[in-house]
Amino acid sequence: SSGINAEYGGFNKITLSKNNKAHNPLINTGAISLASQYQPDQPMAARYKSAMSKYQALVEGSGEMLHFNNTVYLSELDSGHRNYAIGYYLQSKGCLNQKVNLKETLELYFQMCSIETSVRNASVLAAALANGGRNVFTDEQVISERSVQNMLSIMFSCGMYDYSGEWAFEVGIPAKSGVSGLII
Repeated sequence: SSGINAEYGGFNKITLSKNNKAHNPLINTGAISLASQYQPDQPMAARYKSAMSKYQALVEGSGEMLHFNNTVYLSELDSGHRNYAIGYYLQSKGCLNQKVNLKETLELYFQMCSIETSVRNASVLAAALANGGRNVFTDEQVISERSVQNMLSIMFSCGMYDYSGEWAFEVGIPAKSGVSGLII
């Protein structure tokens, strides 16, 4: 599982909290840990398809589809050495679901990192979060209100990494930055 505390010093830092949990799900240790827990009894293809379907349900009606960027995925597989190190560290600390092997956990994590979207879809996803997890076009409740409340709290305290405290003070709204430069 993952904690809810800000961790400063880098999104890909190899560290855990004092009770052997990832500091939060928005940094690599937390995201990899959560990837191991996502539908562990399902085959790999079903796990990816389920996650992609959930993301698509959040932006349904936007007029645009989400895409899988195979070039990014293959690059992550080839050069994600630090994430492999994080995975082995998490495994050694008992932070990964034992039903899923490390290779599958990292593959799912890399697949999730390879989902490609547009600014329009990102804005629709943000609107769904602002709407309590309900898609603004279809009115479908995609994510529970309680989960959205938890997500927004973590985004507020941790979503801008080392800048989170200043962001919270200066801007005052939940946000999540990404490696592309996009901020939701």
